[in-house]
Amino acid sequence: MKKSMIRTTVSLAVASVALAVLVAALPIARAMTMPSATGQTKIDTGTSNCHVAISAPANNQDYHLNSNPDTVRMPYAVSWEDHRGTGASRATHSFTLQTEHLSNVVSVSKSVDTYGGDVAGSDTLWRNVTNVYHGQYVNITFSASVTGPIGSGCPASDSFTLNYHFVYQ
Repeated sequence: MKKSMIRTTVSLAVASVALAVLVAALPIARAMTMPSATGQTKIDTGTSNCHVAISAPANNQDYHLNSNPDTVRMPYAVSWEDHRGTGASRATHSFTLQTEHLSNVVSVSKSVDTYGGDVAGSDTLWRNVTNVYHGQYVNITFSASVTGPIGSGCPASDSFTLNYHFVYQ
């Protein structure tokens, strides 16, 4: 009985190693990443005291998938500035990226609080959209706002929606 148990254990171990080698040998699917958002479609809202900005990949062109279907990574470059005096009341800089593909809506958001002091920052948010096929569109709504006390020059907001077209060749 012990020999058969040992054989079964060894057989399972060998099978596990063989399965791990097979999985490791499978081709790795690479997600199609949209080009850098910097310098493309933009909104810039606010005043010289406080503002937020969004950069998104260019619209009205075809983007090429690596496979059909593919997962598409959507970048969203955001930046904020607060040029009010040090110790000013809180200003909240908020950003949202909302993707819509085949009625599936997903969002990612980021908020940054500043208190004056001539601060600035930037970040890139992204969202993966799965199962994008040749000929399909992905709608993306980019939103940005900055809130703060009235009279501080901070309150402002803007948003836009773009439709990206994907092809596979």
